[in-house]
Amino acid sequence: ITISSAFGKTEHNRTMSDKQFGGQFYTMIFDDLLPGAHYKIKTFTVSNGVSSLAAKVDSCFTLSPTKPVLDRNLLLSGTEGLCVLSFLGNEVKCLSNIRSTTPDEIGAVLYYENWEPISKVVNKYMIYAKPKDRKILVTGVDGYPHLTLVGDLDMPFGLALDKYGENLYFTDQWTYSIGVASISAALQGSVKATKQILTSNNGIPRFIAVDPIRRLLYWSTRDGELESVSRSDLNGKRQRMIWFSLGDTDIEGLSI
Repeated sequence: ITISSAFGKTEHNRTMSDKQFGGQFYTMIFDDLLPGAHYKIKTFTVSNGVSSLAAKVDSCFTLSPTKPVLDRNLLLSGTEGLCVLSFLGNEVKCLSNIRSTTPDEIGAVLYYENWEPISKVVNKYMIYAKPKDRKILVTGVDGYPHLTLVGDLDMPFGLALDKYGENLYFTDQWTYSIGVASISAALQGSVKATKQILTSNNGIPRFIAVDPIRRLLYWSTRDGELESVSRSDLNGKRQRMIWFSLGDTDIEGLSI
């Protein structure tokens, strides 16, 4: 199983004996996948480490099992800081260690789930921008741990999640740029893999969205009265404007 992202390809390899063919093959693979996620599956035949002449057997898209059922959460941000609303308990819990003194202190907020296949546990996190502090942070829904995902920015604004590649895409308004950061690297405490992938050609980049299936990136820009939407690959290549409006529309969000 190969998953493509801005940081390259991630491959999941399995070695099966002749006694394990059949339904077990896919069952064992699915056990390691994020529940409810789409994956492209490529199957190859190999004998004693040597590929057959027609090695590629199948290629298809699949949806992994949706169990276990996850308790989803709604994130709220405002003058009380970051708050979590549980869909099951109808309870709002505000995090005491993430407070706001002004309504605009906390910017964009995202909900992120990290799947651990060995323990079959889904860890729940919040990712949020603090423009005045010039950084993007990540924390658990209980407020811990509290880590800086991206620092030393000029004006972080829009956030978008590539859940298959476990990457965060963000806009930095004052540098007219879009960057990408590895969420898993930050959570594991390793060196943060962050890089700028493009500079906007059409104005200040603001809102951003990721198409995780087609592996495309969309963002809005503002240049005076000109509002536009552009698109590129997830690595920042093939940037082009796909829509614009002069003085008629103010874009206030993007979603896929």
